[in-house]
Amino acid sequence: ALLISLSTAATISQSTMTSASGFGLFVDVSSAVTMSASYAQGVPAAYIRNSTQTSISSCILASFGSAKALWVAGGNVGFYASSSVVLGGASSDGVLLDANNSGLLAFSSLTISGALSALNISGQAPGAILAVSSITFQSLSAGATAINFLSGNFISTFSNINFADSSISVNVNGSGLGGGARI
Repeated sequence: ALLISLSTAATISQSTMTSASGFGLFVDVSSAVTMSASYAQGVPAAYIRNSTQTSISSCILASFGSAKALWVAGGNVGFYASSSVVLGGASSDGVLLDANNSGLLAFSSLTISGALSALNISGQAPGAILAVSSITFQSLSAGATAINFLSGNFISTFSNINFADSSISVNVNGSGLGGGARI
């Protein structure tokens, strides 16, 4: 497991971080943390909180048991996940974008598998920009929801989304979206 707290410009590359009972990677109150070509497994695999411009690319994020794989908690300013594989718990989330983040929140070229709710999205801080592109949902839990809007009023474009799994019950659940949302 790896805890990065109160740090600036930390780089994690070609590393393995695991914990059967805690976070694989925990980024807390840090700036410009970059993780690339690495493997994280934990409960959740990666937890990002109150940080600025965190970037995850070309990684594998795997949860233990029924945990989330990637949890982007509140208070972040800018977050990027790209070209990575996300393996969520069979009864949990692949990715949880929790409430009250700001700046550009970008998810691109991801493959999300294993989860019951693959991409959960809560309402964000005013002015936040959500960008989602080239996401493949495959090998999810039976009855899964691929994209689940928990709350919020987004104006966003999702492009090149591949629902490549016959076990998905709901491609997109927009019931939590506020009036005026446009996806």
